[in-house]
Amino acid sequence: MVNPPRVTLTVEESYPTDSKCGYVRIHLDDITTLELRAGDAITIKPEGQRPLSGFAIRRLDIVDEGMIRIPEVLRDRLDVSVGDTVTIAHEKYSLTPESLDNDIL
Repeated sequence: MVNPPRVTLTVEESYPTDSKCGYVRIHLDDITTLELRAGDAITIKPEGQRPLSGFAIRRLDIVDEGMIRIPEVLRDRLDVSVGDTVTIAHEKYSLTPESLDNDIL
């Protein structure tokens, strides 16, 4: 079984210009950890919920380390609020139940 690189981040509001976009923003160090490039899709898993896939990463502006900026429309779809934590991975690993270690997540 592949142990995908993943990071747990705190949800923050998106920038006003991102409100209708289908992408999220994360810190450059997290992008590197997850082996991502701008435009890559990710899987987002809110605590205690099923993972959702297909959110593109946008690599603009500096985002605080440990944070993920998610537009409101996507936060609603994920059923998360500002301040909640989510775990993310590169979509190529897809955080399916089989790939998750429930002791960690």
